[in-house]
Amino acid sequence: MHKPDLIIPFEINREQAAQIFLRRFSADKMAPSEFAEAVHHNRFERRFMSAYLVDCNVITSVSAECTKRHDDKIDTYSSERTVSTQFSEILLNADDMADDFLLRMLEPYDLEKATAFSKDLLGDTDYGISRQTADEIFEAAKPELERKALEAAEKAFRGFTDRKTTGCTHSFADKAYKHLLLPVWVLDCTCYGQSYRIFLNGQTGRVVGIPPRSRKKAAAIIGIAAIIGAAAAQILWTAVTLLW
Repeated sequence: MHKPDLIIPFEINREQAAQIFLRRFSADKMAPSEFAEAVHHNRFERRFMSAYLVDCNVITSVSAECTKRHDDKIDTYSSERTVSTQFSEILLNADDMADDFLLRMLEPYDLEKATAFSKDLLGDTDYGISRQTADEIFEAAKPELERKALEAAEKAFRGFTDRKTTGCTHSFADKAYKHLLLPVWVLDCTCYGQSYRIFLNGQTGRVVGIPPRSRKKAAAIIGIAAIIGAAAAQILWTAVTLLW
């Protein structure tokens, strides 16, 4: 397996992670009790999630039809701009256990605390890696980078009243990757015959993932609401009868 370049150490230990999980499930009145039981029985694990830190320079060439209004006339120009946009430390998912959405939900990570990879920091904790190459992962991220680079390039058209972009090309230069390991606690639980997975950011304690709704708790809440509603209706009916 490829040796990572950087690693962010865990700041949330097992006991702290258990308390955070339990508070989350206690606050969620509809979470099944199986999740709290899984925490009590220590059925969650420490894991590092793989990501790539990417630096690159996007050179964007934009052509546009521009207009400039004067007092009694409108002048039309064909104009071009070439702008270089530097992107630094873009975080891309590189783990088959996760996806980009999960990574965005777990963020932010304090990247300044990333340190050179060491087996001592890894310990006996496992980490995954995507079956895709770094270049393939980057290809999937390019449309978003191109969109941001175009926004930056279009700001270079100053002094015009209106502008219509007619053409745009992007080229990428100075691309560099760093393989980074991100700390996560992972809770796996089976409920109603299905497997559920809850993640906890091992640096900040942020929890990502929604357990299923407990059928027993839902029925109990509906039952209590019905009793309260019936009692309120009875009180209202009694009050109306007395007033009548």
